[in-house]
Amino acid sequence: MEAEVVIRSAQDSDAPAIASLLAELGYPNSLGFVSHKIQQLSQDVKDQILVAATRSEVVGVLSLHVLPLLHEEGNLCRVTALVVTGQCRGKGIGRKLMAHAETVAKANECVRMEITSADDRREAHGFYQRIGYEEVSRRFVKST
Repeated sequence: MEAEVVIRSAQDSDAPAIASLLAELGYPNSLGFVSHKIQQLSQDVKDQILVAATRSEVVGVLSLHVLPLLHEEGNLCRVTALVVTGQCRGKGIGRKLMAHAETVAKANECVRMEITSADDRREAHGFYQRIGYEEVSRRFVKST
């Protein structure tokens, strides 16, 4: 990638780019919804939205949440969203976002990182495995 990419906390002005990135994953959201989430999740250091940005645009986003564990010492860092825009994939941006998330996790006494991915996102699965993650369990979901 020609332009340098920096990782920083999301700002309200990033809402249009984040909404567009989430749509690439199949999560179309209104600008108001994304703006609200940025404001909501910026209230606590244990909930963060990070963006990968060049001088001219946001090219990636990652959200993370630090959760206390009941069954062992320390916390869990759960990555709940990670997407890099299609034209920038394969250029190290996702790796850079995840490395930053791991730094946040260590600072928050996390003993484990977790990321979920839909079964049909095979390219994402390969990426996670290349950066040291392994598939260890199943996830069960019920809408309320």
